[in-house]
Amino acid sequence: MLEEVREAAECKTDYHDCYRKVNRLIRDNDKRLAAAFDDPRRSNAFLLLANIIAEGLLSAEELKQFSQEAQARIKTIQELR
Repeated sequence: MLEEVREAAECKTDYHDCYRKVNRLIRDNDKRLAAAFDDPRRSNAFLLLANIIAEGLLSAEELKQFSQEAQARIKTIQELR
């Protein structure tokens, strides 16, 4: 993400357009990360974990530390996408 922002911020002409691009990138990424980390509750923990995995922030090895039931529920969520 930082590389994307850096590229969008390299302006030579229309600085306002560059600002809008950077702002849009940050806003879009913030929405994605919010889906993975906002509103942590037991009732949506498996959904949040599936989102964290989709973002590449939890490895398969780390997922193995969860119970078989948790892994199965997360896998079901991933398959429904």
